[in-house]
Amino acid sequence: MKEILERNSEAVREAGRQLVEIGAELAAGKIDDALARLDTARQAYPEWEELDQAAADIEGVIRDREG
Repeated sequence: MKEILERNSEAVREAGRQLVEIGAELAAGKIDDALARLDTARQAYPEWEELDQAAADIEGVIRDREG
């Protein structure tokens, strides 16, 4: 997992910044604005889907080894 994050470090940093902004909107009760920002960010950063899939794959391997 660490290697994947390091290879995609810029996308990871940008995702973190976007999540902070989305969290601030949620904390302010601006749910619709937060969801809109999330949708816009996902469209602007398609590599996030790759990171999500990589994380899911790693979690699956870990579950298989434990189970």
